[in-house]
Amino acid sequence: MEFIKVFKVADTINKKLNLEKLSLELKTSTIIESSIESQIGQEIYIRYVEDITPEDSITLQGIVTSHDGEDATAYNDKSVKERENKIREINQLAMYHPVLDNETTVRFLTFIDNYINAYVRSGIATVVHEKIIQEANNTSGEYFDYLGQIVNTVGNKTYEYFISKIN
Repeated sequence: MEFIKVFKVADTINKKLNLEKLSLELKTSTIIESSIESQIGQEIYIRYVEDITPEDSITLQGIVTSHDGEDATAYNDKSVKERENKIREINQLAMYHPVLDNETTVRFLTFIDNYINAYVRSGIATVVHEKIIQEANNTSGEYFDYLGQIVNTVGNKTYEYFISKIN
């Protein structure tokens, strides 16, 4: 048996709906049952395999009424693509940069790939910044000299240059 909760788009705080974001809001809520969300016209359908508790119904009502209908910025394709393009630009810039060695840049970016992926997926730049700084300060690390070389007339070092491109 299927249980369907129906709301109106007008029930949301801004009278707007973003199904992707609403789905994320429901997945991160305290509601135990998983749901499938859809929209038909100006109605929001939230389907459950099992009926939810009265407490979860109250939570669901609160989630729908506080839903702002805006993009889930960390998650949407446009934001992810923008962050991915920043990383690609670092590699492209290294290809044409008079000091940076493109091969070493690719090796370094591959070395910190998990941190880069975390940034691209989440939008949290501090994670990759911290890793780049950690490697720049690691005097016995493979990339210490590379990350410490001056790459422009302002006196920025490679690691500072990379961080500025990710911001």
